Amino acid sequence: MSYLNKDMSPYYNPFELKKKNNEILSIDQGLSPGCISCKDGTWWCLYVGHRCNLDCIYCPQGTAEDKRNAIDHPQAMQRLWMDDIKYALKMVAPGTIKGIGYSGGEPLMFIDKILNMASFIEDNFIHEHNSIYQWVYTNGMLVNKDRLQRLHDAGLYEIRFHLGATNFDPEIVKRVKLACDIFRRVTVETPANPKFKEWAIDKNGLKILQDFGVTQVNSTEQYFHTERSYEEYPDTETYIHTSMARGGHVSPTFSRRITYDIIEYVIQENIDIIINDCNQLSRDAQIMTRELNTNRLKEMY
Repeated sequence: MSYLNKDMSPYYNPFELKKKNNEILSIDQGLSPGCISCKDGTWWCLYVGHRCNLDCIYCPQGTAEDKRNAIDHPQAMQRLWMDDIKYALKMVAPGTIKGIGYSGGEPLMFIDKILNMASFIEDNFIHEHNSIYQWVYTNGMLVNKDRLQRLHDAGLYEIRFHLGATNFDPEIVKRVKLACDIFRRVTVETPANPKFKEWAIDKNGLKILQDFGVTQVNSTEQYFHTERSYEEYPDTETYIHTSMARGGHVSPTFSRRITYDIIEYVIQENIDIIINDCNQLSRDAQIMTRELNTNRLKEMY
């Protein structure tokens, strides 16, 4: 297990991690600094826009029609003006925000906004005690070498592929390898459901990712946000998770079991990939910690 390089300080450099024996690890190793900032409550997820080129049944942003009807202003990231985001980042105490992820919708449909914000962050937050680690999510549909290179050059260190969105399309999976040739880190993040298990284990998906150079997979607990989820998985056992941080969410019980099955498989097959269990309880802890850490940011809005 890796630990943060905090050195008894309230700040740390997210680009450095260390083990118990003080061996310094680069951002290429261990758990992603983005995930560490998430667990530490010091991340900010910027939703760059609503629109998407796919329509996942479990999408928390609603249906394709919902996203088509939403307003996506070129100078805003959903509810916030980009200038206000930049101002807020400059005003909060150093170390309050250590990681920023760009989500959507499909973020690459708004690549100009990402490049604008990422370049600003790269130019202004490069100091040892005030570095911000940046990553972007994508379903892979718009990925090509030029876009990957532009994102990397703007200051993004990591890209995360939601392969389940395209039902693990082999052509999209190949683009993960393309990203591995450009980015310091490439992560696969997808809901833990039967299709993911089939691809990851039965179709050797995890071994393919290992050969590409992927070092981490985020297995996320699936939610049932809409009626379409129940139609996709009829007669599925579910439970309601309630919390002070996020209210109530319905999840199928198979999702956690599948994550454990994948962890067991990785251990048995000696696959050199970290499986990060992104479940409901961990998300509650992350959000509650963030609420405590970002009071100054919240007071500005």
